Amino acid sequence: MKLTQLLQAHQGGLTITPVHERWLADNPNPSYSPQAKQFLADQIGKPDRVRTGSFSPSSAGKCLRRRQFELLGLPRRPFRTSLIQVLHNGTWVHLRWQAAGLSAGWLDEAEVPVAYPELMMKGTMDGRLTTGQGLEIKSINSNGFRYVMKKGPKREHQHQITSYALASGITDWVVLYEDKDTNEYREFNFTPDKEGLGTVRTEYEKLVGATIHNKLIEMKDECWAKQGSEYLQCPFRDVCPLMKSWDQACESSEQTKSTLRIRPTSSLPSE
Repeated sequence: MKLTQLLQAHQGGLTITPVHERWLADNPNPSYSPQAKQFLADQIGKPDRVRTGSFSPSSAGKCLRRRQFELLGLPRRPFRTSLIQVLHNGTWVHLRWQAAGLSAGWLDEAEVPVAYPELMMKGTMDGRLTTGQGLEIKSINSNGFRYVMKKGPKREHQHQITSYALASGITDWVVLYEDKDTNEYREFNFTPDKEGLGTVRTEYEKLVGATIHNKLIEMKDECWAKQGSEYLQCPFRDVCPLMKSWDQACESSEQTKSTLRIRPTSSLPSE
């Protein structure tokens, strides 16, 4: 990191950057703490959590119909191997930062599970800092990194963090963006405001309201026309037009033959 950026980090009240820069200077060959080594040993090869049966904060802000398909476990389009490489790299970026944070002392806990049963939300925070702040880590290409340097955290990432804030009660967050093309990084402070919290909560309530009444959210017009980046990037774009009802989506899911049926309960947020 350039000296001017480091000075700005000190002056701007950033939590991680000054400590991390000192740790990097002392660790050209990384030396990890026992806690960090145990964390890495626990994480390597650990199976991904079961993502069916709940709504994940990592999908916050995305198409609501897509999120219902994720909850049900409908078949996805196969990942391209080039995309799998990107996903693997993102995993190692997270582990590298988490191991460094546990060793340098700014990270109290990594991979923190959270849940909000009333909103059918379940996920895992990247970490909790020793200051009590939440941590979100993002690896991003150079174009995206230039965007966040000018505009700050991306909208979809704000929605994700706001979901974690609702589930965890943590109000103040640190967002670390790393340019995966250059390894340059930037730390941001983010606190979800009242409007943002309300928007994200309303999104979950709409999802829960439709889902507990076995109602499939309508397909978007752009997706019917097979247009737009959201359609092109959707892992369910092949099966989505075929799904006419909740029961049909359940029958097409990758779950066991005892298909998921969610019934109304008194925990519905609007009740």
